[in-house]
Amino acid sequence: MNTLTVFVFKLGHEWLALSTSVSALVNFSLLFLAMRKVAGRMQGRSLAINVGKLLIAVVCMAGVCWLGQATILSDWRHQHTAMRLVSLFVTIGGAAAVYFGVNALLRNEELDGFKAIVMRKLGRK
Repeated sequence: MNTLTVFVFKLGHEWLALSTSVSALVNFSLLFLAMRKVAGRMQGRSLAINVGKLLIAVVCMAGVCWLGQATILSDWRHQHTAMRLVSLFVTIGGAAAVYFGVNALLRNEELDGFKAIVMRKLGRK
C-alpha cells in the first residue's frame, strides 16, 4: 500500500501514514484469525473492550493534533526554525499527554504494561 500511495498515486505523507496504519490493521486481523485457529478462543470480549478504549484515546489524541494544526501550526511556512520546534513540541507533548491521560481515566491495562516497562528502564520496580 505504501508503494501505491507514494510512487503510483503520488500522494502526500498523510496518505503514507494512513496506508501504513491500514496495512498494520490488516496484518493484525490476519494474525488474529490465524491464532484463533491454532489457539482457540483468545479472550475476544476483553480484547474488543481494550481496543475500544484505545480507539477513544486515539480519537482524543487526533483531536489535539487537529487543534494544533488549526492554531499554532497554521502559519508553519512563515515561522522560523525555533518557533517551528516550539509549536511541534507543544503539539506532540499535548497529544501524548491527552493520549496517556485518557488511557489512565479509562483504566486501560495497556497503560499498566507501558508504565512497568518505563519503570524497569529507569531502574525502579
